[in-house]
Amino acid sequence: KAGEALKKAVQLGPTSESAHGSLALWFENVKDFPAAEQEYRAALSLNRRDTWAQARLLRVQAMTAGH
Repeated sequence: KAGEALKKAVQLGPTSESAHGSLALWFENVKDFPAAEQEYRAALSLNRRDTWAQARLLRVQAMTAGH
């Protein structure tokens, strides 16, 4: 249900950097790394200076490369 709620938050607020970041973190926790990467990129497209999203994106990319 958490994933559904976060997807709804992104749907309702597509320009919300925090909604995209939260959904990305959820995707990361359920090991859907491609979807997490997509959402971190969406958050960064809204705020290029978001160091949290930048770091998480690098982490997801590293985890994907390790598989």
